[in-house]
Amino acid sequence: KHPAAVAGRSAPAMGDAGDDKLRRLTAHENLALGTVTGVVEQVATQPLVFWKNAAQQGTAFSLNPAVVYRGTFASCLNMSALTGLQFLGTGFFQRMLAGDAGNKMTWGQEVGAAFLGGAASGPACCILELTMIQQQRFGGTFPATIQRIVTQHGAQGLFRGL
Repeated sequence: KHPAAVAGRSAPAMGDAGDDKLRRLTAHENLALGTVTGVVEQVATQPLVFWKNAAQQGTAFSLNPAVVYRGTFASCLNMSALTGLQFLGTGFFQRMLAGDAGNKMTWGQEVGAAFLGGAASGPACCILELTMIQQQRFGGTFPATIQRIVTQHGAQGLFRGL
């Protein structure tokens, strides 16, 4: 039985804010959940990302895991940072917009919190996504790729696409 029902109140309906366990996560829990989710998602989809980028750039299609998974460190760093920051930011903006986790959020508040959480992750995502794509195209280590971008385009080169 739901704790509210035991106390003589009706249990919240599925989807009500009173039943929203994710809104009760701490900032650290949001960050950890987003980070782990990002790594799992990226490892699972790395071949698709590689093939998409190869098609966009007109480079050769490959099934060789050494080629397909090139840039995976940067991809995992990108996606774990991105989703970690998005979960952290969205949780922060949910609390800012709606207060206590027991308060029901409107659709607009949920969308607003998700939008702001995503926007807050943009600068980090930009640098990491660029590094991953450059590694896939040209190879090299993560630090060497960043150094090459900065040498060729200056520090502002890291923010292409932002």
